[in-house]
Amino acid sequence: MRFKARYSTNFFFAIIAAGFIAIFLLVTVPEKSIGSSGGGGDMFGNNQAEVDKFEIVGDLPVENGVRVTKDREIVIEVTFKGAASHYQICENADFTGCGWQKLPFNGRIRFLLSEGSGIKKIYFRARYLRQQSTVITAEVNYQP
Repeated sequence: MRFKARYSTNFFFAIIAAGFIAIFLLVTVPEKSIGSSGGGGDMFGNNQAEVDKFEIVGDLPVENGVRVTKDREIVIEVTFKGAASHYQICENADFTGCGWQKLPFNGRIRFLLSEGSGIKKIYFRARYLRQQSTVITAEVNYQP
């Protein structure tokens, strides 16, 4: 008795080609980034990451327009127009000593304030591929 193939060789070549395409897409498509409230920014980074909202969150009282905290660790919520994948946050205006970090998917960033009481100025910027946002600042009064 002779064995008869159920599927043609073209079918198997099509399956193998589809597998290679799937692997190619997994390797070449950029990582998922935090998108936002409806702006531009495509997967190729053609639009600059633009910060839409940057605010210190929590039940913190406000004195003279500045939030007051007794905790060194604060939480900052950020959203974007366009796309962003990494951020820098620092108390230094030139970001020395503050490397790029991946943005969390929920857009909430924990930041540890420097020691010593007083008003702290926080500098923040984001990027997507080579495009960087403008620097955003916020102030918080640390009173341990």
